[in-house]
Amino acid sequence: MDFEDEDIFMDIDPKILSEKDRWNKHDHDDLHLENVGMTVKGFECPSKHISKDLQLCANSLIGFVNNVLSPASCAVLNDDSNDYVLLFDFLFEKSTALSNNIHELFNFTFTNIYQLESSLNSQDKCGNSKKINQSILGFFKYMLSYVDNYLKCDPNPQESIVIIWNNFNQLKSSLKPLSLIGSTTLSKQSLCHQQFHVYFNVHLYYLLTCYKLLSVQNEKMNSTQFTQYVSEIHSDRETINVDANSLRNDILLVMIQLTELSLKCFNKISQPEDVYHLSPFKCDCVTQFWFILKLICQKMDPHKSNELFWKNLDIVFGLLENEHQEDIGEDSKTDVPMYITCSKPYLYSIWFLKHLLSLNINSNDELIQSPENLEKFIDNFDCTEKITKKLTNVDNISENELRTILTLLDGIISLKETCKPDIITTLWEYFQKRLNSNFVLKSTPFAYTLSCLNNNRSALEVLTHVEQLISFVRKPKSEENSYTLFLRILGMYLMKYNHEQRLWNQIKGRMYSKFSQSKLSTLTEQGIQHVSNLFILLFYIKGNQELVKIQTFLNIILTMKDISPTTREIVLRTNLTFILINIRNNVSLDARLLSPIMNILNENCDHPNKSNYEQVIKLYLLTVNDVFKESEDLTLGQNLLLGHWMSKILSNTKVSSNVMNIFYNLLSLVLSKLRQYQPIERDSQMGMYFSCILEHVLPHLRTDFNFNIDTMETMTEFLSELTLFTLSGGVNYKSETFQILNMLIVNTNVNFELKMNYVKCLISNEDMHSFSLTTFIPNIEIIITQCYLLSLIVSEHTINDSMGKYVEAHCLQRFRQNYAASVRSQYVQEQVLNSSNEETLKQFLRDINLINASITGTEARTQFHNEVNTLFSIEDTLKHVVVTYDKNNSATGKTIITNVFTCVAIIVDYIGGILYKKSKPNTQLQCYIDTLLLQFQVRNIDFKLSGNTTHALRVSFHIYVNALIKLEPVHDNYIARVIKELIQIYLPRLINKIQYETPFSFNRSFNEVESKDMFLLDMIINLFLRKKCKVSDKNSQECLVFLHELLNEYNNVDFVSRFIKTSLDILLNNLISLNEVDVCRNKIKTILTKCFTNPMVQTIPAVKNHVLIVLTKLSNENLAFSFGQYFQVLNFLLHSCCPGIVTEFRKNILIQKIKTVEMKRGVGEDKVLRNLMEQLDRNIKKVLLVRS
Repeated sequence: MDFEDEDIFMDIDPKILSEKDRWNKHDHDDLHLENVGMTVKGFECPSKHISKDLQLCANSLIGFVNNVLSPASCAVLNDDSNDYVLLFDFLFEKSTALSNNIHELFNFTFTNIYQLESSLNSQDKCGNSKKINQSILGFFKYMLSYVDNYLKCDPNPQESIVIIWNNFNQLKSSLKPLSLIGSTTLSKQSLCHQQFHVYFNVHLYYLLTCYKLLSVQNEKMNSTQFTQYVSEIHSDRETINVDANSLRNDILLVMIQLTELSLKCFNKISQPEDVYHLSPFKCDCVTQFWFILKLICQKMDPHKSNELFWKNLDIVFGLLENEHQEDIGEDSKTDVPMYITCSKPYLYSIWFLKHLLSLNINSNDELIQSPENLEKFIDNFDCTEKITKKLTNVDNISENELRTILTLLDGIISLKETCKPDIITTLWEYFQKRLNSNFVLKSTPFAYTLSCLNNNRSALEVLTHVEQLISFVRKPKSEENSYTLFLRILGMYLMKYNHEQRLWNQIKGRMYSKFSQSKLSTLTEQGIQHVSNLFILLFYIKGNQELVKIQTFLNIILTMKDISPTTREIVLRTNLTFILINIRNNVSLDARLLSPIMNILNENCDHPNKSNYEQVIKLYLLTVNDVFKESEDLTLGQNLLLGHWMSKILSNTKVSSNVMNIFYNLLSLVLSKLRQYQPIERDSQMGMYFSCILEHVLPHLRTDFNFNIDTMETMTEFLSELTLFTLSGGVNYKSETFQILNMLIVNTNVNFELKMNYVKCLISNEDMHSFSLTTFIPNIEIIITQCYLLSLIVSEHTINDSMGKYVEAHCLQRFRQNYAASVRSQYVQEQVLNSSNEETLKQFLRDINLINASITGTEARTQFHNEVNTLFSIEDTLKHVVVTYDKNNSATGKTIITNVFTCVAIIVDYIGGILYKKSKPNTQLQCYIDTLLLQFQVRNIDFKLSGNTTHALRVSFHIYVNALIKLEPVHDNYIARVIKELIQIYLPRLINKIQYETPFSFNRSFNEVESKDMFLLDMIINLFLRKKCKVSDKNSQECLVFLHELLNEYNNVDFVSRFIKTSLDILLNNLISLNEVDVCRNKIKTILTKCFTNPMVQTIPAVKNHVLIVLTKLSNENLAFSFGQYFQVLNFLLHSCCPGIVTEFRKNILIQKIKTVEMKRGVGEDKVLRNLMEQLDRNIKKVLLVRS
């Protein structure tokens, strides 16, 4: 910091002070003196955070400045009644201190500032920095007080004014620019904080002092006289002009420095959006200084309000853009820089304005003079409009920067009390030239939000986005692009000035003028989307008053040559959004709005091969669905949205399940809304809704076996709503109720799943409790019960409780009343919470059995059996289920097939005695067996079971066998034949070499009752194993595998004994007759070894006797001709099975049998037989020796 005028600022020496004025304060302790600097106001940050609120009171700096600038400022500046003032630790007379010692006092000021700056540069701690600051402030305040109290009284103040002005200007000019202060940290403890605020105070009090001097000058003489005086008295040295232009220039220079200060942070941002987290005000003192500059400008020209401030700010913004400034006076241009370096001048200007206009001024202090001057910043001089116009003329501005500017501009417009439409029209001129642009953001290149809607967005989503877009509480979204933000600015402006028709006329005139036919024909799909979004916004705010004009433009688009399907979809979405807006506003739908929509829809339905056929239908359906959801009044013409197009959709079998689900949901919604108005007359407006559905929907529904199962839930919901609507209509719709129930319940061609779910959905509705369906269909209770049974059998999920309660109340209860009235109290159905379908079915069957057991009369029992058989006549439906899901490789298919076979087996097991009557043809049990188990094709040896059926039978086969055995096959040839066929057909197929996840359940039929085991084992042995067979077949092998599994699972003595009794004869017979290489020989040996693994088996007399009988029998059959194989069997049994029994057989029986053979041959002893017996004897000795 250097002063050019060294004769003004010299080294400090106390001797230069006159003896009259120089007193040491320590020599005058008896005087009551107050240091002015300790009470004067200066810049001081009140907190660490930058505040948007300026709290003003008389004790605040701004309040102090405002009062200083007011005419009655003497009272503010005179804070004591002493004749002396303490400045820089020296005592002076108030009236003469400045006039006699001005150079010395300014030299003191310079020295203090220099001392503070030196401490900062040397990084030394300056313990008295705050005192230095207060001393300088004390001098500045005294100078203001001197001007007010003494200079105003001087009849010739010209020389004093020039000296004070020049000295103060010289001090100010010696300071560094504010932007060059080293540190950016402004904590109260830092030296930089003190230096920064000292510089601020110098500039502030310089401007205040100049203003006061200028006020004195204006009171004493005019500017011309003063200038002439200055040129005469000070012709020998250079001085500055003491006039208003000089002060204006000084204010401009301070504004430039403050701008450069904020640019230090701004120029460091990497992305435009970083400014959201920055403030142009380095601390609260900067904020206050800007406000003080506005105050001074107001005082300088009170008739033109803030014109000077905004004019200077406009010059500053021009310097950012490196523009030539014509408004700067010639004598001031040397001090003003040619330009200010700024990386993004337009972004900075809007960012700065946003923060400036956002400042709030809070003042309720009665001590503040002229409080009308303390208003917030108001841009009444089109500063914002000028910047907007400039930036829209720049071609290379990035999307990110423009987006950030528009976000800030949105805030500025909302802050301005009055805003001309120039900003809107300027922005429109920019964007209308770029409608075909994507406005892609670098950070999110594929997120276009409202300005680039994707084809899957519904009209409601568009409308919701528009509402959010112009919401006052909305927060900016990072993915929104510049065009979206322009729409928000436009929308917010129109909402604010909605009743200003003149402004709207100006805006729409500029907009609509750009939509000529030639202009619209140049638009791409993206451009049409942008125009569409604009129209939606305008219609949302202005409503039907702009419909005609908008429809004119949309019709031009629709009639363009080679219009793409996507463009038609955009126009359709636009019109559908108009409908939603009208419904929300409770405005009726008229032909002008509906006609273009229905034209597009019908044309689309007539051409189902179009690429966007489904997109258009889906868009329309979703919107109409939203229309009815939003509708509180159905008399606004919503029925016109339904029509012939519905039958076209139903007739097209290629429409996806997703679209059809939306369609059925729409119909359900319409009917549920209509039901609230029942009873409805056919010819009324409400009746027209139902008539439309009856005419265009019901005849075209596909309810047969080709029904699309993916639409099950929504379609049944619609059909139940339709039924409830006709039921609630009473006599007005009785014929329609009968028609619907017959079509869906009585009709046997209806898809079984559709019927089941329809009945379930219908019964589940609480409103059904007030209607009786038997009025229309007498046997409907039986049909509903059958649907209930089918649901239990087929459904993957637990059936809801409503159908069970219905069946309990209407079926079981009727059975109890008719057949078991005397003991009705014992039939209390046990309710099992969260029970499975299988358990629920068993409970139902147990109830049937209880009722059957309580019937005593033969006639009643026969009648009951007939009713139960009718109830369970569901085999045709089950057959269709099996055919449908048997080849389905999904988990669902596997589960359903398993459920069917298992549940039918349970039915046969629980009530087989009711479903079957001996010697009666075509009983219900026979129907089940023939339908599921003994079809014609399974008897073909080459027929292969599907994976689902194989799994199902492996799970349920034992239930079928156990159930049929309960029907006494010993006394019923049909039952015995059925069991035999089931085992013969399925045992080889279900016992496979492939390892299944689920074990073969047939094993569970054994080890229960001896007679049952003997019956089944005997049947299996005789079916698959033959005597005197030399070569085994595949079925024999599978049979042996199963028998081995049985022995592995049940190795107790009782079961093994039964097994030996039934199978030993044929097993040994096969062991003798089969070829040596046959695989079954080893399997038979394994089974026999397993039989005698437990030594206790051999000790059982019955087993021992049976083995001896079998061996004796075999010797009679094989000793004469197959003696070699026979002795092999004996040796095998000796070594591996039952040596004790074989030994006994040798001693007591075998020798006699050999002698018998020799006698018959008549040759004496047969050497071969004797040798084989001797070998057997040797083996017996070895075995006995080993065992001993």
